[in-house]
Amino acid sequence: MMQNSVSDQWKASIYAGHLFESKQEQYPWLEMDFGSQTRLIVEEVVIINKFDGFGNRLRNAVVTVGNLPAKIGQNNTENPLCANFVGPARNGEVINLKCQEPLEGRYVLLQINSPGKVTTLHINELKACGKSIELV
Repeated sequence: MMQNSVSDQWKASIYAGHLFESKQEQYPWLEMDFGSQTRLIVEEVVIINKFDGFGNRLRNAVVTVGNLPAKIGQNNTENPLCANFVGPARNGEVINLKCQEPLEGRYVLLQINSPGKVTTLHINELKACGKSIELV
């Protein structure tokens, strides 16, 4: 795991069951926005899957990093790809996804990419690891 982490609090919620659950939709997603004055150089993204059942629903996931926000109901491919996760995941699985190369951006997006399928994204934690840059 990387030394510089945006969120040092991920262990505090590790046994919460699940932290995030989208509605049933095509291309469900969770986006981390680091604000207009911060850019992140992301080297790795860590997904902590939910603990309380249906962990196998996490599959066909993509992680992107960039400066364009996600659009609801769309396959958000505008930002550069960090990594793919084919899955399926297990309950409570910790998934370490290393970017193919360090990527800079305001937004880190986790999205289920299952064209034509309605599904749910539900995880316990999403963590971006790398370095932050404050813009002046």
